[in-house]
Amino acid sequence: MQDSENCMSRRWVKFWIIMRMGYNEANAKININTATAAQLDTLQGIGPVLAQRIVDFREREGRFERIEDIMKVSGIGPKVYENIKDSITVR
Repeated sequence: MQDSENCMSRRWVKFWIIMRMGYNEANAKININTATAAQLDTLQGIGPVLAQRIVDFREREGRFERIEDIMKVSGIGPKVYENIKDSITVR
């Protein structure tokens, strides 16, 4: 039951972010150098744990130079990268 509640909670956060950003911005790419964990969590295959790892990595190591650099974050390999590469930017 807790998993389904967690899933519903994540869906609500994603919905709220999209509504708050507006339609045009919601379709824009997410800047992995400035995004919050909540914004990163909206990416396909990125849950709250990976989202926080991205933020922590960025704070520790500095800005991502290329979108491919996100694969330096523990837990983000080629498969996850393929799912998100068209939705992220470093600019």
